Amino acid sequence: MNLLKQNQTNQAVNANENVNENETVTTNKKEPDGTIVVDDISKYTEELKNSERWIEELCILKKIPKARLLQLLDDFIIEQRVRDETHQNLKEVKNHFINWLNIQLAKPPPPPTPPKPPRFY
Repeated sequence: MNLLKQNQTNQAVNANENVNENETVTTNKKEPDGTIVVDDISKYTEELKNSERWIEELCILKKIPKARLLQLLDDFIIEQRVRDETHQNLKEVKNHFINWLNIQLAKPPPPPTPPKPPRFY
């Protein structure tokens, strides 16, 4: 009997551990007019920024410094918030970021700003 109880307990614990990372978890907000707003980029922001291995691999793959990649990631997150984009899961957000990153890196760099002439007082 003791073995049966222990097995049932282990099955319950294992059932709780099997969480699908790609599961859609929405944080819906209601506007005063009754429309529902889904702000899901916020829930992926920290996860994206804390994915050290993913970030390092992207830096190597795209041949850019980590600081530049993190700045582009911040720009991407801001743009997604402004556009009210929704994503189904973290994998979709990462794929969208990589596609967006490819477009950003293909753009020509801005021209250097000419030095300002010295001011004499």
